[in-house]
Amino acid sequence: MKRIVLFSDSHGRTENIKNILRQIPGIDYVLFLGDCLRDIYPVEQMNPDIVFHYVPGNNDFSVSLPSEKTVEIGGVRIFMAHGHQYQVKMTCDRIFYRTGELQCQIGLFGHTHRAVKVQDDGILLMNPGSVSLPYGGNPSYGIIEIENGSPSADILYI
Repeated sequence: MKRIVLFSDSHGRTENIKNILRQIPGIDYVLFLGDCLRDIYPVEQMNPDIVFHYVPGNNDFSVSLPSEKTVEIGGVRIFMAHGHQYQVKMTCDRIFYRTGELQCQIGLFGHTHRAVKVQDDGILLMNPGSVSLPYGGNPSYGIIEIENGSPSADILYI
């Protein structure tokens, strides 16, 4: 089994990220979906046994990384983007179609500071919300577990 923890939109506040990584056993991957990549670099250095993947957000200025990324974990293809380039504050349609276009089973995004998890037509679309500055609720993060090529996902609140 592969255990993946999802974070987005930390905006300079890393204490929740550090606490979560200390509390959850058996984390294989951390996927960070942008807005303050500078927050995740020291966390990555403190956790050398965890594989980190990340994409920049609309507030990650002067970052020369691709704005989207596709990774394969446990036989499952995962599309990552911050989401602003897909207008996710208005609709999830564009990022949903992009996920399918790339033949990914999971599409991940941030940007809205609101957690969401929907499954449709064989695609799991998920936003873990903001780990530090949520809109209308508590800080949140996501967990995906992949076993035998089959993913399950949850959004957890702090």
